[in-house]
Amino acid sequence: MESSSRIVYVDVKYLIFTKKKAKFLEAYNQILAYVCQQLELPAENTSYDQKPGQLSLVEMLEHDLAKYKKFTVNSTNEAKLTELVLQFIEKNPGFYYEPDKYYSNAVIQSLQKNYDVRFLVYSESRAKLHLGEAILNSLFRKHHGERLPYVERILIPLDETATLEKTPFALVTFDPTIFIDVLKFTPQNIIYVNSITLETKRKLWIENEVQRYGGFAAEVARIYQLQPALEHLGDKSKGTLRVGYAFAPKKLEEMSERNFLKNSTNYTYIPIDLRCPLNREVDIVIQKVQQYRSFWDEETWKVIEKNVQALESLGKILIDPFSTLEIVMNRLVFQEKYAHAFASEHFTTKLAETNARLGTNIQVRVPKMLVINPNVQKPADVAAEATNIGLRFPAIFKIKDSSSSANSHKMAIAVSLSALEEVEASTFFKDSEHIIQELIPHDQEIHKIYAIGMDVRDKVNGSLPNITKEVLHGKDWIIVDSQKPFADQLVYEKKVPGKKHELVMPIIQLIADVTVNLFSVSIFGIDIIVDSLTGDYYLVDLNYFPGFKGIPDFVPLMERHISSIYNAKKGSQAN
Repeated sequence: MESSSRIVYVDVKYLIFTKKKAKFLEAYNQILAYVCQQLELPAENTSYDQKPGQLSLVEMLEHDLAKYKKFTVNSTNEAKLTELVLQFIEKNPGFYYEPDKYYSNAVIQSLQKNYDVRFLVYSESRAKLHLGEAILNSLFRKHHGERLPYVERILIPLDETATLEKTPFALVTFDPTIFIDVLKFTPQNIIYVNSITLETKRKLWIENEVQRYGGFAAEVARIYQLQPALEHLGDKSKGTLRVGYAFAPKKLEEMSERNFLKNSTNYTYIPIDLRCPLNREVDIVIQKVQQYRSFWDEETWKVIEKNVQALESLGKILIDPFSTLEIVMNRLVFQEKYAHAFASEHFTTKLAETNARLGTNIQVRVPKMLVINPNVQKPADVAAEATNIGLRFPAIFKIKDSSSSANSHKMAIAVSLSALEEVEASTFFKDSEHIIQELIPHDQEIHKIYAIGMDVRDKVNGSLPNITKEVLHGKDWIIVDSQKPFADQLVYEKKVPGKKHELVMPIIQLIADVTVNLFSVSIFGIDIIVDSLTGDYYLVDLNYFPGFKGIPDFVPLMERHISSIYNAKKGSQAN
């Protein structure tokens, strides 16, 4: 038998079921329609509403067909359903997948080049074993021609004559306990499937079981994380800076698209989950889980905060302080802090000196804003307050708490103060706390300022037009939907952004310096618009660790910054 030092067993469920629920059910409904047609039953979409992978395909079909008197759940019909699914798969090779973030031809080929990859299909039913292998072969036929994978079929309980390598280099699976406790595997390394969306209790249980087993462990959410994890477990990370990262799914996808999180000669990237104590060997941690806070209950969040404190007490280095990131994600708080900072003597002096040196006369502001509670403020009171603070029109009205309102994506745009009372009395705003903010005219251009440590980049994107009554279909105010293109809701000629307003970068650097000093962050994005009437700069948004789309040198900038933070903090710890 081949040396176990290169054998990697991959649980086939990892490929078949790590798919977004909507896409999975769309694919499954194709099978259901085919089966119903063959059994001469009315075709309906599935009523199954659980996460992919909870049931097998045959069990899902039994669940959906049980409502028909003509169909009875028994072993004979189970075999018939299996046969029909196999027929469908034969006619529709690879129907389950288009290459995407879950399945990657390049990743599979690279894994097979570097390791002896063997796919595991296991079940208590021989028919389901056959079905699992057929699905995998179908997937390979679609994306790799006729070159089929090496498949091991395991019938539970395990046949003692099975010629499995029980101590492979690594095992990749959804459920390590099946292999450890039931199949008596003793892999050198375990990689299990995890996600920030995985139920916290199950995540903690799996991690505890893996630690009880005592092997080295890693966790992945996407297939492109597999090879970096294997390299780390195989000691290829020795001598590199080991970067632990905790990201929500969207951030993980963004970073993959930017080719970040790929191991190199100097850096190894290791997924971690802050819901657990750190059981991975890392030198520095980068994270952005705050954006997913609403998904977890308060108890889980307290555990995360406790685990972060433990990291810091162990001398582990966090790229940016965990506590300040929540402030950054609160628009009301950070806009107020910016307003005070821009009005401070220190900033105004620095800005005046910069303007004098460059021969410019640019002022830096944040749009004026009101927070409205309709339960205590009448429309007339709001109008009076807007006048009192000198709030300019046009203005935009937005629901304050985006997580608690079904209308959170609805916004109102009003061209004048006279329309304010009508907006306040409208269905969307009369019962919900909301924000009124100046909508500064900026010629359809918004500058996305990206900062990584000392490096600052400017990227120009398209934005809203300068608002007039004509743009609002001749009305004083309208409701718009932020989830739909503004060009479909407003009347204007869309322009291609082209830096109509070139920014003065020394002034942008001043704003970046203020951001660092206010929030103790080093990786962030700020949105700047240029007032088309005055030329002044308005800061309209702040994001921690944005997507950095369109920044070609993002990866080297990040790696240089990671090293800089690590070396600086290690030096201070040594002293």
